[in-house]
Amino acid sequence: MSIHITERELVEKREDVILEWGGINAIRKLPWEQIARIEMFDGSPPLGSGCIIIPEDYLPPGKNRRITARTMTFSDWIPHPSPVQFEWLGRALLALWLPYRSRRNKIAASGTSLLDRMKRLRLMVKSSSESASWGGDLWALLFELQDKRYASVSCEKRGIEKMDQVIRILAEAAEDGIMPAPTRPRSKKKKRSGEQTYLRDGGETPVQTKSLPGGKFAHFSNNFVSRLMGICLWMQDNLSDQVIESTKWRRTLSAATTDKCIGKRRSL
Repeated sequence: MSIHITERELVEKREDVILEWGGINAIRKLPWEQIARIEMFDGSPPLGSGCIIIPEDYLPPGKNRRITARTMTFSDWIPHPSPVQFEWLGRALLALWLPYRSRRNKIAASGTSLLDRMKRLRLMVKSSSESASWGGDLWALLFELQDKRYASVSCEKRGIEKMDQVIRILAEAAEDGIMPAPTRPRSKKKKRSGEQTYLRDGGETPVQTKSLPGGKFAHFSNNFVSRLMGICLWMQDNLSDQVIESTKWRRTLSAATTDKCIGKRRSL
């Protein structure tokens, strides 16, 4: 029977592979010939095979465990990919798998979120590569899709945010040398909505909240947290005994009332 590898186990297994290749800084400098030999998962083909299979144990029970759902085949995304496109796709999947610039992802990565990012990338590449006007530059393809807000791919707000995140991860990987740099520098535009990320190798860069109303991931202030903890500790120290006694009293009263009702009913 298949098990479900926890998020912590997934991170530990990923860190083992990274250390085997000398760490992230070493991976950044590897040529494609060596990166192509990296096996992201136990028993999965290496990146250079052009077919990545996420083991079912990395996913919770459900439709994502189907072999067709967790298999990424480059030739399905782009018919007859050129060597440059083949390497780009291999490095892109590596970038999505590596701990990118987010401490949250480093600690709480999941097979489901990884599979979802890979599927988003597949959707963007596959839908646009079928266009007759496509020139073969994958960076240009993604940037054009993003500028048009993925009109030909998705109209769902959450899906658009996730595709923004995928492109941001790949762009950061290009800055770090894991992905090939875009052939043409992109014109500067205002920041997209979505998660702000951290520095990959640690550090204490503060989290920036989402630009959505209310800031979904905004942190409470230190003053608020201190006051809240103070109230909780006061309640624990001053009310816990009374709450326990009150609970015992209510249980005794409830039992007595129940016995009395049962006796009354039997006497009828």
